[in-house]
Amino acid sequence: MSAAAWRSLLTIHCSSYNRFVTVAGRALRNSLNEKERAVAARRGDSALKYTTYENGVPVGFKAINEESK
Repeated sequence: MSAAAWRSLLTIHCSSYNRFVTVAGRALRNSLNEKERAVAARRGDSALKYTTYENGVPVGFKAINEESK
């Protein structure tokens, strides 16, 4: 079965495909032992940075995270 077919099937039976993926991912992470759970948690982190340009050249960047809000 193709990914599109799965997605359309899940959309009919679940509230949304994104909700299904969220629930399935949480269930998978919770089923891992402590070592693999820590690795999976780090993989879920994301980083965002803001780069400043002057005359088309990057001159610096600022990391943006939850603590800086």
